[in-house]
Amino acid sequence: MGLSQPHVSNQPGEYQPGRSQLPTYKTKVNINADGQTEVVYHQTAVVTFDPEQIILNTGGWRTRSTKMRMNQVSDYYGLGFRVFQKAGDWFVDYKDNAQPFDTDSITVAR
Repeated sequence: MGLSQPHVSNQPGEYQPGRSQLPTYKTKVNINADGQTEVVYHQTAVVTFDPEQIILNTGGWRTRSTKMRMNQVSDYYGLGFRVFQKAGDWFVDYKDNAQPFDTDSITVAR
């Protein structure tokens, strides 16, 4: 018998905590014209950030995978926010301050 290897998958929605890289499925990282880092998931810049602000954008896609990718970006870059859902409503928690995420886009001051 051989030693088993841990399961690694690049399927959408599967994220292994502690991964040293941001999942790459349908994801690109760009620097925009304003010098901000953009993480594009499918065709939407779901997280855009610089030292002053973090912009979260669903692009109208309020899905589990959009929320998950936003949280993965936060973990990977150490941004400190968490997007969560309660009773069907979305919220973003940053520095112990939870606020409604009730539009397609929200800006959080850093």
